[in-house]
Amino acid sequence: MSRGGALAVPALLLVLGACAPIASYRGPRPAPGANPVMDEAAAVPTERGVTPRRRLAPEGGANDAAPRDSVTVLLYGDNRGGYRMQYHFTEYRAVTRMFQAGLGGLVKGLLLTPVFLVEAFVPTLDGPRDLVTLFTRNTRAGGESRVLEAMQPFLPVDLVISTGDVVTDGRRGRLWEQFVSRHRTLRTQNLYLAAPGNHERLDDPLAGLGWDAAIGPCPEPGRRWYVADLPDVGARFVILDSDLLSDVHGNYADSASRARATAQLDFAEQALSVPMRWKFVVLHHPPVTTGHYEEDWLPDRVGDPVPGRRTRLLEMCAHHRVTAVLAGHEHLYYRLYVADTSGAGFWEVISGGGGAPLYPIEKEALEQALSKAWPGGLTAVTGSAWGRSTFHFCRITFPPSGDGPLRMDVYEARPGGNAEHIDRVDLAKPPATGPGS
Repeated sequence: MSRGGALAVPALLLVLGACAPIASYRGPRPAPGANPVMDEAAAVPTERGVTPRRRLAPEGGANDAAPRDSVTVLLYGDNRGGYRMQYHFTEYRAVTRMFQAGLGGLVKGLLLTPVFLVEAFVPTLDGPRDLVTLFTRNTRAGGESRVLEAMQPFLPVDLVISTGDVVTDGRRGRLWEQFVSRHRTLRTQNLYLAAPGNHERLDDPLAGLGWDAAIGPCPEPGRRWYVADLPDVGARFVILDSDLLSDVHGNYADSASRARATAQLDFAEQALSVPMRWKFVVLHHPPVTTGHYEEDWLPDRVGDPVPGRRTRLLEMCAHHRVTAVLAGHEHLYYRLYVADTSGAGFWEVISGGGGAPLYPIEKEALEQALSKAWPGGLTAVTGSAWGRSTFHFCRITFPPSGDGPLRMDVYEARPGGNAEHIDRVDLAKPPATGPGS
């Protein structure tokens, strides 16, 4: 065998060993930090000095532990790895859809292809490893480790919430094993809950088994929506499966899945009707986008129920005076206030900078997305909108009494795991500016 051939064999074995094939999760069941969820549960305090600081208990279950003075929640999402390439939304859309947009779209796509390739590979000088990743399917790029490290000084907290996309492909068991390993400390020392994202691929039974083992089994098969309350501060989190609602790839087009989507919205409606001081809807796909995934909520065919689901979701958030919608999906940080004609409404926070390669905030796409008017006179209060394309996490601090500010502080995760404060919002009240400003 030639010297080149001798070197090729271990190189090939190394690449094969790095693969993440479609296969079952082989880690412990349940994984450390996994939490079986219930339709409605209370995150009740444990005894002082015990970690995690809270545990899930049936709603109304007895709990004698004294509530703490400070109740905090960390929010982040889209920690999953990705390709190292970077892109701009306009070029990306033109190139990836050039064969679906007629002659004009084809010409535009061909003209922008060289620009797209330069933007994708030159900023990182890392294109070759992306090509290897295409083969291994074991995506590792991003800032997950720096986000986890930047969180450390703020721990422990009462609750950690992920807005989804914890793995790149839920059918690949090795990715679940890596997630469990990297998040072991965070999830075993803090109560950890997650909303399903699109990358978990939960339409696939194999992926569903991985989720149940790594995150925690759902109340019944395929029903990954539930309620978790912080009863001592009057906070309710309604956690939804927005992949089922938006059905971007047509995986839930059958009548049974449509019935489940309707049942999920009925569940959310009932859960939000309960009197609570603070109400949050947690889901992966933001109902109001910055433009990157606006098409997720648009109809693909005649009679598509998806746009109506978004309308119903927005209307129930306004009607039940939801405090904030907490979402991910777009790999950036963004917040805005959605208000009716009276100025009342709710905040939406997009926290998708947990580690996945970032998306730029595209001005044109953003303006188009925020210019929409939704049923019930709802509009985005543009003066409330601000964001940054950065790795980050959010920290929500509840006031010890029912009154007072509900402070959300946002921290950029800098290289080396340092946390830099970049934003503060009082989620308890609307912004100073009025609708449409």
